[in-house]
Amino acid sequence: MASIRPFLVYDRIACLAIFDSNAPDFIDPADRSDFTEFLSEPGQYVVAESEGTVVGCGGYYSRNSAARLTWGMVHRSHHRRGLGILLLRWRLQRIMAEPGVTTIECSTSQMTEGFYARCGFVTEDRLPEGYGPGLERVEMRMSVERAGEWAGLA
Repeated sequence: MASIRPFLVYDRIACLAIFDSNAPDFIDPADRSDFTEFLSEPGQYVVAESEGTVVGCGGYYSRNSAARLTWGMVHRSHHRRGLGILLLRWRLQRIMAEPGVTTIECSTSQMTEGFYARCGFVTEDRLPEGYGPGLERVEMRMSVERAGEWAGLA
């Protein structure tokens, strides 16, 4: 059983290993430096642990009436085990508790667009090769009301 806890400085190496496990198929390796910089001040960022090992990470920030998911990923060896759902549900619960937030946004690639669509996000825009060769940038959105319905909190 996996658990969620706040990101700590010593999780940096594990989070970078998660990034590396997903490159180049799901993430452009050129974005590693951006992710490394992000981890120096990640804000609302958490890790998912399974049997004492960090196997996933993800966060969010909110600005005005919108919240945005940030750097959510699961180690490739742990894909399709429910960890992405666990991380998403944790983030949505926190976002829904923030006053004034009405919309949740995320940027993802076509490789994970289906996951977010199954969770209630709607594709708003797409930019071919927006994340690098072979990786479209897909902008998705969901209302907080819809998030509550999906997460069973409405």
